[in-house]
Formats: sequence, structure tokens, C-alpha cells
Amino acid sequence: MEGGDGIDRIDVVGTDGVSIGAGASIETAVGNVGNDNFDGSDLTTRASFYGRDGDDQLTGGSSADYLYGDGGADTVSGGAGADRIYGGDGADTLSGGDGNDRLYGNDGNDTMDGGAGNDSLYGGAGDDLFIFGAGNGTDTVHGGDGWLDSVRLQGADGGAISASDFGIELASGSIEDQADGYVSLSEDAAGTVTLNDGSELHFDGLERIEW
Repeated sequence: MEGGDGIDRIDVVGTDGVSIGAGASIETAVGNVGNDNFDGSDLTTRASFYGRDGDDQLTGGSSADYLYGDGGADTVSGGAGADRIYGGDGADTLSGGDGNDRLYGNDGNDTMDGGAGNDSLYGGAGDDLFIFGAGNGTDTVHGGDGWLDSVRLQGADGGAISASDFGIELASGSIEDQADGYVSLSEDAAGTVTLNDGSELHFDGLERIEW
């Protein structure tokens, strides 16, 4: 399938999943109940992908994309550009990539990684896990309504770090418990985590920081 010039759209009909590969030049794709794979990594114009039901894989390109996982356990990657990524229902995996992105987990126990750039991440309902590492810029995380929302701190390229590689400053709330590898926070905790490379994570609504 080749979209060619112009802004092209495909709407999936039926229950089978559909794959749109990189290079197809489809800017807007709307899934149905199957497990769809919409790959817009070669696009230089905005991708607008809607997974609908099913466990979908959505990949944006170099522009400011709008990607909606909707129902199911979706895997959504923004790529370059200032993307807007929405998980929807289900346990979704959301990755912003480069650019100043906004990630919304919505319902479900989601895993969210803003990537490089100054990102804003919103957990919504569910027990969400946020990934923040060296080189990620300045991110803002709002844990949301989950019982246990956590952030996992990493070094460059996902490497391990130790407690000496970062500092925690609380603006409100308190540390409830701490041990080797984690800190538990009160429900009203808000503050800033600063990594030794200068990357900063501003947060509220998190109950746990781990590394």
C-alpha cells in the first residue's frame, strides 16, 4: 500500500489487524478491533494514528504526531518531534522519543518514557511506571490516580545508577520508607529529582522512586 503525495487516510474495516509499513506515506490511519501496526517512521508530515481496540503498535515520524492507542495493550512510540501520545484503556507502553512530548497513560497500568527533550507525562488511572534517565532533559510527571505510581531512574542508555548519582528535594509530603534501590513517598509528596548530569524530573502523585 502506497499513499503517495498528499495527506492520505486509511480506515480499517473488519476484525483482522492491518500493517502499514514505513515508507507507505499514510498520514492518517484508523484501526478497528484487530491488532494493527501503523509505522510512520519515514513520515516528515504529521502522523495521526488511532489504534482503536486490539493490541496495536503505533510509530510516529519526525513531525509533531498525534498517536492514540485507545483500547487494548498498545505500544506507541513518538519518534522525533513534539508528539502527543495517548494510551487509552489497557496496560500500554508509551515512548516519546526526541522532542518535547506529552504522554497520557489514561486507564491501565502503563509504562511511560518521555525520552530526550522536556516532556510532560500524565499517568491517569492505574499503577503507572515512569522511566527517567540521564540525558532526558527536564521532565514533569503527574502520577495520577493509581494506588502505586513509580518512577525508575536510569543512567545513560538505560544503564544502572546508584543513590549517589541523584538527589531528591521534596516541596511537600515526606519519605515514608527507604532502602537500597527505592524510596517510598507519602501520597501528597511532590518535588524534584536531579541527576548528576543535570537532568531534572519534577513530580507529583508518585508513591515510589526506584533505581
